[in-house]
Amino acid sequence: MSQFSDILQELVNMSYDELLGMAKVAVNELRPVLRPMDKKCDGLFLILCIFFAAIGADNEVTALEKKFVIDALEIDEDLFNDLYSQCDKRVEDLIFEVTKKISRKHQSNLVTLVAAVTACDETINREEAEYISKLLLD
Repeated sequence: MSQFSDILQELVNMSYDELLGMAKVAVNELRPVLRPMDKKCDGLFLILCIFFAAIGADNEVTALEKKFVIDALEIDEDLFNDLYSQCDKRVEDLIFEVTKKISRKHQSNLVTLVAAVTACDETINREEAEYISKLLLD
């Protein structure tokens, strides 16, 4: 098993609360950096895009992934449904562009956030692993 696969497996083995804590730390680290790129929404739009790109990487949103986003961002289910219904595959492209504009440290926070979101349902499938890998290599 490759080192990358080992790391993904470690994430899958973490508890929901551990992953949620990781996600919240990553959001707190990223938001100030994203604010200048997302002045209208104070960085929140880009944070949402990161979450939605992560849960949409495999074109399937599990109930646990949905709960994770709601818990991490402290939003209600109706707001989640409204916002997610407006997303499409362009959010993934937007996140790749954002990744190019931020420092390595913050790229690491972004990848950590994506990995935590994808692992929260106790599995990281091939599509999700490929998305994480693309973020690392881009």
